Amino acid sequence: MNKKAVGFVYALLTVIILSACSTEEVTTNHSDPQVSVSTTVKPLTKKEFSEVEISELTSPSKQDFRKVHVVLTLRGTDYLSNIQVKLPNYKQAFNNMKDDQQIKDILATGKIKTSWVLKDTKTKNQEEFAAGKNMKFEAK
Repeated sequence: MNKKAVGFVYALLTVIILSACSTEEVTTNHSDPQVSVSTTVKPLTKKEFSEVEISELTSPSKQDFRKVHVVLTLRGTDYLSNIQVKLPNYKQAFNNMKDDQQIKDILATGKIKTSWVLKDTKTKNQEEFAAGKNMKFEAK
């Protein structure tokens, strides 16, 4: 499973989607933007599987891989500057994965860190979110 996870990691890193800086004001407290994280785990398509580096793997199949979409959305950011997002290093954890059920544990354990500075007071704030909190698995 270790070598199969390599393809999974590549898929994960290439499909992470970051959505930020909405101009819609959704909060009255300028220091607390609304942040949400949702994660979807899906099987690879034939095209996606054809793009995975599998030369070092023994008998790999499309069913051995999954792609993970992580969507982080920040709303109410008009009063913020220097917005930063740091993702955990999932690669090592996925490379050591022994069972598909560990996907949820890995994403729940690694925290996505966001930070920002309030424009008016120059105060720096930060929050952490688990990518595994709002996760759903989809079958092909």
